[in-house]
Amino acid sequence: MKEFPKFRGAMTELTISYQADNAIDHGAISHMVDWQVEHGIQAIFANGISSESYMMTMDEQEELAQTMCRSAGGRIPVMCNLMIPGYRDAIEMIHRYETVGADAICITSPYLVNYSEKALREYFHRLIESTEMPVYIYNAPQTNNMLSPQLLSELANEYPHVRGYKDSTQSIIHLETVMGLVKKPDFEFIAGSDSSIYTTLALGGCGIISFISLAFPEPIIQLCDAYFSGDMEKARELQAFVMKIRSVLRKGGNSAGYKYASGLVGCPIQGSRYPDSLLYLDETVRKEIHNGLEELGLI
Repeated sequence: MKEFPKFRGAMTELTISYQADNAIDHGAISHMVDWQVEHGIQAIFANGISSESYMMTMDEQEELAQTMCRSAGGRIPVMCNLMIPGYRDAIEMIHRYETVGADAICITSPYLVNYSEKALREYFHRLIESTEMPVYIYNAPQTNNMLSPQLLSELANEYPHVRGYKDSTQSIIHLETVMGLVKKPDFEFIAGSDSSIYTTLALGGCGIISFISLAFPEPIIQLCDAYFSGDMEKARELQAFVMKIRSVLRKGGNSAGYKYASGLVGCPIQGSRYPDSLLYLDETVRKEIHNGLEELGLI
């Protein structure tokens, strides 16, 4: 039986770079993956919310996942995320991910239409049963379809190949409740927000799928390393430092500040399929971000 990797420590959610004609720049994506590996990141999260996957065709999502898997080349594992509300297309996308070499599948709650608990249960059961790959479940508040601790634990406890949970709720009560209901001792709880790395690890989590590490992997890696080595004081200090980075990068709104910062550290990310004005950084904001990162000693 194939041994599947564990996802732990500092992991990065990659966003997307586009060519001038708005096509995906696969060369830039390959460079991003190499850059992340060279800087010590332990896994890649593909086709997440920040990658604008919901504005891509299924072919584009497959091609993007293939580029990331090929570029990783077995050096680090790749978890491919799914954001497709209809279960038929979602199942097809899972099979495409299997073909391109994903190490695990992550299923995000469906978005746009409000799903009842019964509908969410049906959706996740169908998708989980369509694959033998390791499955992770992602609770993303942006979808407006939050999974309850009871449903999450039901899925985790029923299916052996449901291996972990990416939590972006930023709710200690929610996470503690889920942890208390899941019966698997090796189940992987992964922080989905840079604001909750220390908290998630302290409650028994195993890592973070970070967006800050898109440009600044070192503080995220150092935080995880400090915690795993037992240096709680240093880990708490690093969490406070990460919050300062987060505050600076979020000045741009959406992902604009993160993309701008990536260019400053040698991993440029170009373009978006949002309207230009949505991710536009005027000179004042650029200067604020640049000065903030300088003050933190990051550039």
